[in-house]
Amino acid sequence: MSKKFEAMQKLNELEHEMLDVKNRLNMYEKNRVFSLPMETVDDITKANLIECKNSLKEDMEKWEENPDAYYIHPDDVVMNSKIIRAMGVVIDYFGGE
Repeated sequence: MSKKFEAMQKLNELEHEMLDVKNRLNMYEKNRVFSLPMETVDDITKANLIECKNSLKEDMEKWEENPDAYYIHPDDVVMNSKIIRAMGVVIDYFGGE
């Protein structure tokens, strides 16, 4: 075989390898991105907000039952109370508990 033919063959092989890599990258990009129906996203958001609100409420209840045994910084007591009320408003916006 001539050197020119060998070079062309090697170039062709490299082009196929590059195309294969490009196709694999495209598949990765397509598989990496997904979408969910907005109703599902809202349900996930609401569930997360409810869980967070309940966790704060549990902390506050433990503190109210025995402030000496369960410490919460005084600033956090005020802020947690506000956050719990605000989360209730946001949760209601997403359809309530």
